[in-house]
Amino acid sequence: MNDRFNIRYFNKNTKEFEYLKIGAVNFNLFTDWTVYEQGQFCTGLKDKNGTLIYEGDILQQPQLPHKVVCEWYKDGFWLNGFMNGAKRELRNMHNCYEVIGNIYENKEILE
Repeated sequence: MNDRFNIRYFNKNTKEFEYLKIGAVNFNLFTDWTVYEQGQFCTGLKDKNGTLIYEGDILQQPQLPHKVVCEWYKDGFWLNGFMNGAKRELRNMHNCYEVIGNIYENKEILE
């Protein structure tokens, strides 16, 4: 659960993610914050393949066609994008899904 305190930032210049640990971060390393998209918090949970799940990740159950997005909702991380418009708590379903992309690098997956 130590991973729960990670943040992922997308660097618009390099088109790559940078991973930071809260508490171990020296924010002076960032001289130009305009280069970074909004940070995404780590959920502290892993998908069925052992990949950490971050806010903004796109997940899918291998045997189902629909894709869902991990997002912060009310008081926790939820999966959004079910056909009936419902949201479901990530903590109850994380090990049934696999991360297939994220909303910054793979927007086309949701189309």
